[in-house]
Amino acid sequence: MAAVSFDSGVVLNLIYPPAALLAGFGVALAHRVVFAEKDRRLAREAMDRYLSPSVGRWVLADLRRLSLGGEVRGR
Repeated sequence: MAAVSFDSGVVLNLIYPPAALLAGFGVALAHRVVFAEKDRRLAREAMDRYLSPSVGRWVLADLRRLSLGGEVRGR
Protein backbone atom coordinates (compact mmCIF):
# COMPACT_ATOMS: atom_id res chain seq x y z
CA MET A 1 0.00 0.00 0.00
CA ALA A 2 2.75 2.46 0.94
CA ALA A 3 4.78 1.57 -2.15
CA VAL A 4 1.80 2.14 -4.48
CA SER A 5 1.07 5.47 -2.80
CA PHE A 6 4.73 6.49 -3.10
CA ASP A 7 4.77 5.62 -6.81
CA SER A 8 1.75 7.89 -7.35
CA GLY A 9 3.51 10.79 -5.64
CA VAL A 10 2.06 10.53 -2.12
CA VAL A 11 4.59 10.23 0.67
CA LEU A 12 3.16 8.54 3.74
CA ASN A 13 4.72 9.23 7.08
CA LEU A 14 5.89 5.81 8.22
CA ILE A 15 7.68 6.96 11.36
CA TYR A 16 4.80 7.93 13.67
CA PRO A 17 2.89 4.61 13.91
CA PRO A 18 5.92 2.52 14.99
CA ALA A 19 7.07 5.35 17.27
CA ALA A 20 3.63 5.46 18.91
CA LEU A 21 3.74 1.68 19.36
CA LEU A 22 7.16 1.85 21.02
CA ALA A 23 6.11 4.78 23.20
CA GLY A 24 3.00 2.90 24.35
CA PHE A 25 5.08 -0.16 25.16
CA GLY A 26 7.55 1.97 27.10
CA VAL A 27 4.83 3.65 29.14
CA ALA A 28 3.14 0.32 29.92
CA LEU A 29 6.46 -1.21 30.98
CA ALA A 30 7.34 1.76 33.18
CA HIS A 31 3.90 1.67 34.80
CA ARG A 32 4.26 -2.01 35.55
CA VAL A 33 7.72 -1.64 37.02
CA VAL A 34 6.77 1.31 39.21
CA PHE A 35 3.47 0.03 40.59
CA ALA A 36 4.12 -3.72 40.68
CA GLU A 37 7.44 -3.25 42.41
CA LYS A 38 5.83 -0.84 44.88
CA ASP A 39 3.19 -3.47 45.74
CA ARG A 40 5.85 -6.15 46.18
CA ARG A 41 7.91 -3.85 48.41
CA LEU A 42 4.89 -3.05 50.60
CA ALA A 43 4.02 -6.74 50.90
CA ARG A 44 7.62 -7.58 51.78
CA GLU A 45 7.68 -4.85 54.45
CA ALA A 46 4.44 -6.19 55.96
CA MET A 47 5.82 -9.72 56.01
CA ASP A 48 9.06 -8.54 57.62
CA ARG A 49 7.07 -6.79 60.34
CA TYR A 50 5.13 -9.88 61.44
CA LEU A 51 7.02 -12.95 60.21
CA SER A 52 10.54 -14.23 60.23
CA PRO A 53 12.47 -13.55 57.00
CA SER A 54 12.41 -17.20 55.89
CA VAL A 55 8.63 -17.50 56.39
CA GLY A 56 8.08 -14.16 54.65
CA ARG A 57 10.05 -15.34 51.60
CA TRP A 58 8.10 -18.61 51.61
CA VAL A 59 4.76 -16.78 51.62
CA LEU A 60 5.80 -14.26 48.97
CA ALA A 61 7.00 -17.05 46.67
CA ASP A 62 3.35 -18.08 46.18
CA LEU A 63 0.76 -15.50 47.22
CA ARG A 64 -2.01 -18.13 47.15
CA ARG A 65 -0.65 -19.20 50.52
CA LEU A 66 -2.23 -16.04 51.97
CA SER A 67 -5.79 -17.30 51.46
CA LEU A 68 -7.97 -17.80 54.51
CA GLY A 69 -8.75 -21.28 55.59
CA GLY A 70 -6.18 -23.75 56.62
CA GLU A 71 -4.84 -27.08 55.67
CA VAL A 72 -5.70 -30.53 56.85
CA ARG A 73 -2.74 -32.61 57.94
CA GLY A 74 -2.54 -36.20 59.03
CA ARG A 75 -3.41 -36.77 62.67
